Amino acid sequence: GMVETLAKMSGGSLPWLCVTDAYGYGGRTIDELRYGKEGDEPPSYYDRLKADITAVKNYCDANEIEMIVPAWCWVQGESDIAVETLNYGTKLLSIEDDFDSFCMTLTGQAEHVKMMCYQTSSFARKVNYDVFPYSFDIPDVTLDQYDLCKTDSRFVLTAPIYFNQQGPYNIHLFAKDQKVLGAYEGKQLYRALTVDGYKGIFIDSVDVDTNDIYLTLNVPCPPVVVDDNFVAKVANCGFSVVKSNDADIVTGVDVEYDRIIIHCSESPVGCKLRYGATSSYAEYMDGTL
Repeated sequence: GMVETLAKMSGGSLPWLCVTDAYGYGGRTIDELRYGKEGDEPPSYYDRLKADITAVKNYCDANEIEMIVPAWCWVQGESDIAVETLNYGTKLLSIEDDFDSFCMTLTGQAEHVKMMCYQTSSFARKVNYDVFPYSFDIPDVTLDQYDLCKTDSRFVLTAPIYFNQQGPYNIHLFAKDQKVLGAYEGKQLYRALTVDGYKGIFIDSVDVDTNDIYLTLNVPCPPVVVDDNFVAKVANCGFSVVKSNDADIVTGVDVEYDRIIIHCSESPVGCKLRYGATSSYAEYMDGTL
């Protein structure tokens, strides 16, 4: 879906030869992908990726073909949620720094390498997960991915995952949903490469007025709309505002151009605002998440 979408947005065909490479392994943490796991035969999956890129560069040099590495896709994070990896954002920034430097040195390109990063939404990978108590916190993995994409121009947030359907055991996406994710990655990559300073949808500011919360967003193509055809319809558009006694005080949600207004039954000061955390651990385990 990614290359197909890139071609469509480029006028029907790509103006360059596209070489893709995919090295990875399911159920691995960020450290295991980068450095290897006990029992693995070296080199690590990350080092194999760099070896393949070096081989392509050697081929291009031999055939007088200019080569650059515009981007790589990072589709990972669920295992780190499960084991509650500490400092995930620092690790993700470190591997991007290393890969960016490696590619720029190898090819001589002036452009930084974009990391196309989805936002991991598998909160339920945490043992005994339950989003309803006030004590629950959104995993650092998810927030770190968001923060890096907001603050570092090399990171491009392609799409969240929560609206895609998962197959048996709630691990892998169905084939059609994999293609949807690829299409989002293609769209975001095209925009990131062709629009200076491009950023996707991010929260610019959060304000409280009496019992209402105002989320003002950076919206590349306004207005913001609620999609209840492709995305499953849930109460209050997936928002909850939880008090210290575990009560959710949201009474309704409105969308106006570039902002979302969350109405509450009382002042939300001191509460936790959440989005996309709407199901229990039991629902996850029986497949109804």
